[in-house]
Amino acid sequence: MKQLASADLAFLHRFGFDDALFATWREGVRTKRMSVVNNRVTERLLAPSADQIRDLPRQGTAERTELDRLGTEAIRRGELGLVILNGGMATRFGGVVKGVVEVFGGHSFLELKIRDAMFAATRIGGRIPIWLMNSFATDEATKAHLEDHRDFGVRKG
Repeated sequence: MKQLASADLAFLHRFGFDDALFATWREGVRTKRMSVVNNRVTERLLAPSADQIRDLPRQGTAERTELDRLGTEAIRRGELGLVILNGGMATRFGGVVKGVVEVFGGHSFLELKIRDAMFAATRIGGRIPIWLMNSFATDEATKAHLEDHRDFGVRKG
């Protein structure tokens, strides 16, 4: 069986690659225990029923006012954070990391999300910690983008 080059393995290990788990999966594919046929949903797929989906109450209603109050208090107490899922393989963007793509007025996807959270925190008088979940395919470009833009003013720590 072909082995990966040591440089490729070092790259994978940087991102938590598990040799033993991969060997188990590889053996599962080889023995057809893991295959396309075995990885299909066999039950009937249904959309959520109407009682499982709720719209936010309209602005100006007592219920919406209460939800806004609860959210504001949670931000002031530091109980709310933002996780930005920034992984993926950039295949839909022609190999370019989507988060760093300019989308509006010279601003990237990431910048707009980060600045939105910062605006809310400043307006409310709290702090919203932000975490980025990168993949090995997005990590370097994202770090460079953040560095080039001084993390968009986000306080670290």
